[in-house]
Amino acid sequence: MNGEYTVYSPKMGIPKNTKIIYLDQNAWIEISRFKEGETSFCDKDLFDQIIEVRDSGKAIFPVSFTHLLEISAINKIEQRKSLLPIMLDISQFYTFKQDYNAIIGFEVENLVLKKLGLPLINIRHTLVGKGVLDFMRSSLTVSSKTLSSDTLEIMSQILLKKLANPEIVSEIMTKIPRQKIEKDELKNFEDMRQHLKKFNTYKQRRYISFWINTEKTILPLLYSSLKRLNVSDTALFAKKIIAGDIEKFFAELPTALCYFTLLFQMTEPYSRKFTVNDLYDIWHLALSIPYCDIVVTDKYCTSIVKQTKLDTICGTKILSSISDLSKIL
Repeated sequence: MNGEYTVYSPKMGIPKNTKIIYLDQNAWIEISRFKEGETSFCDKDLFDQIIEVRDSGKAIFPVSFTHLLEISAINKIEQRKSLLPIMLDISQFYTFKQDYNAIIGFEVENLVLKKLGLPLINIRHTLVGKGVLDFMRSSLTVSSKTLSSDTLEIMSQILLKKLANPEIVSEIMTKIPRQKIEKDELKNFEDMRQHLKKFNTYKQRRYISFWINTEKTILPLLYSSLKRLNVSDTALFAKKIIAGDIEKFFAELPTALCYFTLLFQMTEPYSRKFTVNDLYDIWHLALSIPYCDIVVTDKYCTSIVKQTKLDTICGTKILSSISDLSKIL
């Protein structure tokens, strides 16, 4: 006898009146510092406000896989141990199920569905899940050569309950080694930066940058979607979708717009070195700006978002410090 049972976290539809508030890693660190009795931009009044809106269902504070990557980069185990419990407690295990690539895929699919006159995907309701599995972007599989699937299902559910305990999850995550997935990404961005240097004006560089990223990211997703929906003459259909004003085209792909814009703006100053922290910022913001109500980041990222009007385009409130959150909760 053998069996296998796999558990996935369920999709969590977000009620209309519930705000999604996304905190970048710096904001979480400030909250952790307050809880540890250290000097912080988060004070007792703000912390109490956060807990009140969380408990009343007025807001959720989801975490993401990018947070996990940043946690894995913290060398001091004690800092991980102080940060993780507060993140898991305030978020109540609400997490973004998808990364920005998957969300761009949904947006591209909606472009096709709209053109075909078919119902659109409610992207906001596919974003957020609840549980450690979504935080780690994984599933739980228990297999055995001797136990039945029914027995394995029971065991899996027991394990899931254990993984709903913040203390157990914190213990696991403090031991996660640094995730080395950034090196190739950084090289790709530096290669693009060098290529764009060949063009004289900001406008030219931005236009070329967007079309290079469109070719690499959007077109494969578009052709995949057309094929999945059994659209004949995919090349002609794709041309109709992409043809026209590039700004209007990207207005319907807000995650791609945020990702491409942030990437271009952060690599544009050639005197400034592009770092892994910039990469994390781009992943955080491309994921959160299009579908969250409030995003807390730092002053540098806020200035870029406001300069490029991504906050206005997406209808999202951008804050440069956790302390500003108290004014709008």
